[in-house]
Amino acid sequence: MGKALEHRAVVATAVQFKPLEARDRGPRGDLTGLSLETRLLIKRGVDLVIALGLCLICLPALLILGSMVRMSSKGPVFFRQVRIGQDRRSGSACGRAGDERRRENLGGRRFEIYKFRTMYADAPAYAPTPSDVADPRIVPIGRLLRRTCLDELPQLINVIKGEMSLVGPRPEMPFIVAKYDRIQRRRLGAKPGITGPWQIKCGRNGGMHDVVGWDLDYVMNWSLRKDLWLLAETFLFALRRRNI
Repeated sequence: MGKALEHRAVVATAVQFKPLEARDRGPRGDLTGLSLETRLLIKRGVDLVIALGLCLICLPALLILGSMVRMSSKGPVFFRQVRIGQDRRSGSACGRAGDERRRENLGGRRFEIYKFRTMYADAPAYAPTPSDVADPRIVPIGRLLRRTCLDELPQLINVIKGEMSLVGPRPEMPFIVAKYDRIQRRRLGAKPGITGPWQIKCGRNGGMHDVVGWDLDYVMNWSLRKDLWLLAETFLFALRRRNI
């Protein structure tokens, strides 16, 4: 299913692509009377209101979880890692020189992502992500955090800073983005998100091709209505995972 969707998204993207900031209209029924700039301001406003609200509401839980991480093993409370963010430039590369510049800086803005540390401090920072909570690199409390996705909560800081959105493509590591072809790189047309269709359809350990397919579909068909739907789906997804 994921590969089939990726194929459809790639075909559509190969025809025309613009980053979210460059589009002049939204999907039918998505506040079409408003300009793109207004809709993006609304998206940013929703991000800030929800992120700040969650930080205040979840502050006691964040402090407790941080203390549990600190006591579980030696090392920092937060895991920090460089990720590739949004590429705000036009999606149409002009000439070989432009392509070379894109390959050099990977096309998107680099930023440092925050998570609760779920692995031992001496685990390689850029090794393949554990696909099993029984992985020996994961600390005891890390199994609970990863199963419930609570380790992602510190990314609210990235949302408040404007580096991420609540909903968007998965924030990827530089060595993964470096392998993207010209079509796959177009997923950088939107800010990466804490959640997105990739989180619901593929999970945090989804394969690159499946994830890119869902991300391209999101960038091509972005709407405020879809963002709200994905937030609701993520809430239900988290409740289901809590019962695993």
